[in-house]
Amino acid sequence: MKENKKGRNTLYWGVSIVAAIALAVVLFVLKDSIWMALGGAAGLLVAAALLRSFLDMSYFRKLGKQVDAILPLLHEDPDQYIEKLNAIMGEPTSLGLKQSKNINLAAAYCQKGAYRIAADLLEKLDPKLLPPNQKGIYWADYALTQFHLNRKRKAVEILEDQREELSDLRGSAGTGALMAVLEVYRLMALGEKDLAREALAELKERWPEDTIRREIAQLEKELK
Repeated sequence: MKENKKGRNTLYWGVSIVAAIALAVVLFVLKDSIWMALGGAAGLLVAAALLRSFLDMSYFRKLGKQVDAILPLLHEDPDQYIEKLNAIMGEPTSLGLKQSKNINLAAAYCQKGAYRIAADLLEKLDPKLLPPNQKGIYWADYALTQFHLNRKRKAVEILEDQREELSDLRGSAGTGALMAVLEVYRLMALGEKDLAREALAELKERWPEDTIRREIAQLEKELK
């Protein structure tokens, strides 16, 4: 998909530039004015840029719909999700798409239990450059990887330092379970095992989804 889009962009701008030059030549011959010729060429290129922006927005919407369509695989079959995500997104050249792909891949590797790979993907990103709607899930997944990599102090610091970024995730149907899991891990890291057991019991009652079965199994094992 990336190669096709790159090829279309090259063709589009090649045609636009040739058309702008041709228009400039025609206007100069007909009007004998270099300023009119340059203005006409500039106007055509501005129009081409606006059209390109509209086409890019359509492309990103289409891409987003394709990624959303495979979302159920994230929990059902993370390996297939990774395969399809790579097929859809390829190797993005834009910063925004690179960030989005890495965050989605990291979530899939967390589902697989490959926390080192997930952490590596997240560590390639600069959270300051992430859009607001991605910062919370970035920090949540990063904290999860740190708990599993036995970097508990760092994980707790993330949860405390990024409390504001994470606040919107706690009540969400899509991320509330993950935040509840992180709270149990946090209590365990602080040595509050009784409170952790209570939080785990509440988690299992409130968030019975199959999407966090791996984390629940791990928490039950550690809290025996």
